[in-house]
Amino acid sequence: MARLTKQVDKWFDVPNDPDNAKIKIKHLKPGEVEAIEQEANPVVLRPDGGKFSTEITIQVAKKSALLINAAVLDWEGFYNTKGNKIQCNSENKKKAAKEFSWLANFVAECVENLRIEVEGELEEAEKN
Repeated sequence: MARLTKQVDKWFDVPNDPDNAKIKIKHLKPGEVEAIEQEANPVVLRPDGGKFSTEITIQVAKKSALLINAAVLDWEGFYNTKGNKIQCNSENKKKAAKEFSWLANFVAECVENLRIEVEGELEEAEKN
């Protein structure tokens, strides 16, 4: 059986960016994705006349911030209003998640593309 034993990551170019920005995305393992889902979308069971009803709260902004923090390892071509490079760290990833409305969707797309790529490589390795 093929097993992932090392971290898989890949650089993705930010489309149509004047500074040629790119983001290094980490392949998220299923457990990492599940942890993000659980933290961003908590499930609460509420008593309801002898039964329990399920309440799910979907927190889109929180999920976006968690995904960006988990998946983004590095970036290039990100600058502040003064033209200084923005370092890729947890604090700046949180700020970027709020500042750049396109970022969460782009990161989610990259994560999905990388997942498909990794799964394809695993399937190929299992055949051989």
